[in-house]
Amino acid sequence: MAREVIGLFLRSLENDYQQRLRDDALATASHLGFQVKVFSAHNDPAKQTGQIAKAMTGKGSDELAAVLVSPVFDESLAEAAHTAGTAGIGWALLNREASYLERLRTEYPQLPIFSATPDQVEIGHLQALQAKAVLPSGGHVLYIRGPASTSSARRRMEGMQQEIEGALWTVTTLDSDWTSEGARLVVEGWLEGPGLELPRPGIVCAQNDDMALGARQALRDAGSRRNDTQLAEVPVAGVDGSPGFGKRLVKEKRLLATVEVPSASGPAMQWIARARDGGELPPEMVMLPVNSVPALHEIPAK
Repeated sequence: MAREVIGLFLRSLENDYQQRLRDDALATASHLGFQVKVFSAHNDPAKQTGQIAKAMTGKGSDELAAVLVSPVFDESLAEAAHTAGTAGIGWALLNREASYLERLRTEYPQLPIFSATPDQVEIGHLQALQAKAVLPSGGHVLYIRGPASTSSARRRMEGMQQEIEGALWTVTTLDSDWTSEGARLVVEGWLEGPGLELPRPGIVCAQNDDMALGARQALRDAGSRRNDTQLAEVPVAGVDGSPGFGKRLVKEKRLLATVEVPSASGPAMQWIARARDGGELPPEMVMLPVNSVPALHEIPAK
């Protein structure tokens, strides 16, 4: 039986970017002759592992061509990926890296096993350049990072640090969970605690648009409580830049800027189709370009 089913395993469909991964996969599948089955783990790594295991061993598993997964926890899926390889099923990580991919590609050289990801380090570079555009003479950057266990959060942080190192800028990093509410709570706690002892941030940079929106809300709430209009108007920048969310927030001036990140699911599926049709196999990492919205030269200095 021909393998024409793609299993798309997402972290959570409550996130705008995860919804884009779903929509892009469904649209691309219609052109490539694949059927897509979509699963949401609701940010539960054990649930995601169970969903993948069931898809690979349950009814219809002989039709499964590949697993596309946006991991809740990057390294937790090594065993599932090995099971996929043994069963002749392709494996693609979306927006993530994992140490086990190189080994699996050696063990199963006939299969498409790879990651498809935006250039995460460049995302960090661009956010640092956005901060520099706002604070050309230096200042305080409040940086909201996603879970440190995820490769995307680490790579974005790496890019930020590479670009903004120097005596002119100080960076305070807070860890959150990719959600608006999570970011609101960590910024609120910081403002009520150690944030009181530091200079007011000149800009807040969050590693996605959801967290940027939550950080903005925390700043506005604190500014209202303290009757501090400057705190309430600290510019905030995010990442993802979808037309219906991040770009819209920039257009509405609720965010100063974002980094436009392409969906990884469509390109991943195209590589899987190429392998299915006897073409070349993908490289270990398919890197996708990103860009600043608005353009860096259009971002006003404070």
